[in-house]
Amino acid sequence: MSLTKIEASDLTNKGVTGLPQKPGLSYSQMQAKFDELVRDVVVEKFNALSGELDVIVGNVTEVTVPTTAWASNTHETYTKKAVIETDKFSDDFIPVAVDLIPSDGSAFFSDGETTAMSLLNQNVEFSSEAVTFYAKGTPSTNLKFRIRGGDE
Repeated sequence: MSLTKIEASDLTNKGVTGLPQKPGLSYSQMQAKFDELVRDVVVEKFNALSGELDVIVGNVTEVTVPTTAWASNTHETYTKKAVIETDKFSDDFIPVAVDLIPSDGSAFFSDGETTAMSLLNQNVEFSSEAVTFYAKGTPSTNLKFRIRGGDE
């Protein structure tokens, strides 16, 4: 499958390249000419590509689970659960991947996040109102998850 690309033909007669030194355009026409590449080519192509990737990859949502969200759970091993209310998922949402990601945006996990990995259950429940995470104990730090998937 080929994804949307900006081709040379998309750039033909767009922008200020190729205009004479004195283009003879009004102030507003010249502003439009400077914006033309972005407005007429980049935005259109980017939005098309974004739509194609939504179909291929599925929707991506990031969810933060604060340490205060963990409550008691009746399961004998996973004694804690965190229910995060969200309307991002429907009852027919099909998760493809749920990944713990560094909460500070760095490339590395903190010590608390590394420890939390050993506490977490791989199963996450989704409903139209919430997403629920399970753990063997309360993680000592806020956790951030990237959830990818889509509807049936």
